Amino acid sequence: MLGFLTALAIAYFGIRYVRRNHGGRRFRRRRREWILDRLSSRLDTRPSQDAVLEGALDDVMNAFDEEKRAFRSTKSTVARILQSDDFDAGALDELLASQREALGRVQAAVAESLAKAHETLDPGQRARLAAHLERRGHGCRRAVAAA
Repeated sequence: MLGFLTALAIAYFGIRYVRRNHGGRRFRRRRREWILDRLSSRLDTRPSQDAVLEGALDDVMNAFDEEKRAFRSTKSTVARILQSDDFDAGALDELLASQREALGRVQAAVAESLAKAHETLDPGQRARLAAHLERRGHGCRRAVAAA
């Protein structure tokens, strides 16, 4: 029993340490580099193409990071609406409008980045990227897509 509790404590404090010291920007940078390395190796891109794809990926990731704030307040706003004696449709409309605006900015960044990638890649590379996205584009949720 003591061994189990010790292992549980080590796991708990280990997870806390990793979340505090290895998350955030460092994780984002490693994920970005991993994505770019995978794209470069799968598509056999030139350095000039890598630079454009890197900029496009940065634009999308920055847009997601900036607009995350618009969605973080959702839970507290909905809780406030539910706690009030009268339903406040105006507050809900305001929340949904701010989310629509944030989503629109993200969609614009994605569209612009896809246009850059389309312009940069040659037809063969675009075909390989499209085939990869169709086959494995859901990342770790492949099982959900196959169901």
